[in-house]
Amino acid sequence: MASAKTPIVYGVVQINGIPVRPISRDIISKAIDGHPIEIAHLHDYINLYHVFDRWQERDPKLRGFTLVRKQTGPSRWLLFVAKRRDDVPEVEFAPGYDPKSGRYKRYAEQLASGNALTFDGRAEAAKAQRAWHLYVPRAKRKHLTSTVRKIARTGKYLVTICDRL
Repeated sequence: MASAKTPIVYGVVQINGIPVRPISRDIISKAIDGHPIEIAHLHDYINLYHVFDRWQERDPKLRGFTLVRKQTGPSRWLLFVAKRRDDVPEVEFAPGYDPKSGRYKRYAEQLASGNALTFDGRAEAAKAQRAWHLYVPRAKRKHLTSTVRKIARTGKYLVTICDRL
């Protein structure tokens, strides 16, 4: 059932200023027909998985199939309906995305190269700061310190690496 058809994006669309999500049953029926489904949030995967699971309970022909998730970018996944996990085609990764390296390692590498990072929440900024401490060797951090500051009027947080005084 997995093929090289055009992926269907499952996400919120604005219609007359109202956020609208497509009908999950329609999306799963297209996935059963062979279309990959592109999602941007893991809670979308959970929702579609439950819809697929209920569909399998009602339709005995689908009981041999499984819903397979493959990550293509930092916040992008493709879902396929296949008999086995091996039946799913290889996917192309987004530019700059390395599946072997998680986002925290990327944060540490960006901070170590001198870039400043901005985040929407304090918790993610603190995680980036801890990642820098974890992944950058102590010898390279010896005369440096990391700071997290709130950017005025935006509500975002800035993580930077500065020389230690």
